[in-house]
Amino acid sequence: MGVSVGGQPGAARCPPMPATNHEPSRFRSTTRITPATKLIDILSGWEASLVVCGHTHVQYDRSLAGRRIVNAGSVGMLLEGRPGASWALLGPDVELRFTPYDVEAAAAAVRATAFPRADSFTNGHLLHPPTAEAATDLWERVAEKQYVKSSVQGQVERSSSSTPFPPKADGGNGAPAE
Repeated sequence: MGVSVGGQPGAARCPPMPATNHEPSRFRSTTRITPATKLIDILSGWEASLVVCGHTHVQYDRSLAGRRIVNAGSVGMLLEGRPGASWALLGPDVELRFTPYDVEAAAAAVRATAFPRADSFTNGHLLHPPTAEAATDLWERVAEKQYVKSSVQGQVERSSSSTPFPPKADGGNGAPAE
């Protein structure tokens, strides 16, 4: 979705970003350490000077190839080793912000619902979130699987194959291991 931020053209994208401009239905997570070559490939064809993304629950602000890539973070499930909310103030500039809040009360409110696995969610995400490094490592591993899978599926779609993955010589289906 295109937006204008402080008079600057930008692109806001809340789910993971498209794997390539040529395959907009293929999505990929990006992190603060996504290799520059992959990020340039993902953003090829985008004219926006500012790209705002999310999904990984870890804030970052990067400049690459004339673009600014910002992840606003997360209000309800911050994965940066500290309880609270991270967010971005968009205007003539981008300001990454952090707001502490009563996570004990939020955890109690979640536990009072019928939310499945409320205890493990509140303990593992609200009260004792993983560090930004651990979350980034996890999302980079997920992103690599997404990137490989989208590349394989893109090749299959371009070849007009009727199966989701080309067959292997040994008769297997060629699908990457999950």
